[in-house]
Amino acid sequence: MTPTLAGNQYHWDIDPVDIVTGRLSEVEALKVHPRFTREGLSHLSIYQAFPFVNAVIHAHPKYILPFTAQPTPIPAILNAAKRFGDLKYHKEAPSYSQEQADGIVEVLSGQEERMEIKAAGVLMPRHGVIAAGGDLLTVLDCVQRMNRNAYAVLAQKWIV
Repeated sequence: MTPTLAGNQYHWDIDPVDIVTGRLSEVEALKVHPRFTREGLSHLSIYQAFPFVNAVIHAHPKYILPFTAQPTPIPAILNAAKRFGDLKYHKEAPSYSQEQADGIVEVLSGQEERMEIKAAGVLMPRHGVIAAGGDLLTVLDCVQRMNRNAYAVLAQKWIV
């Protein structure tokens, strides 16, 4: 996991030593790591619930963010996004909490096949998106495709 404020404070100029890594069998040690991210509970809960997941990305994509303000799912309208399905919200919960992490896992439950083959994502109310899958590049591709799809949904409103 990258440290909290990796973009804001470090401008993504981080070194391998800044990445928090460890074994799920040593969760408590990860939680007290000095660079443990605020979203760490959500990351760890996803890894624990879905052992085949090898990558989790939490992001604030430009075109997804407007959708986070209202609890309306983003429909997958582009062919490139259909394999990831509609983006749905987790239930309201305090930010960075175990309750939030549990809500994310709840939305991902039932999407195991999607995560095993590609990836799946969850909208975080008034915050961003979190996606999980088999490898980092596939999950990054998922987030990018979901963001382009969100742009297409927004752009439809401009086309008359």
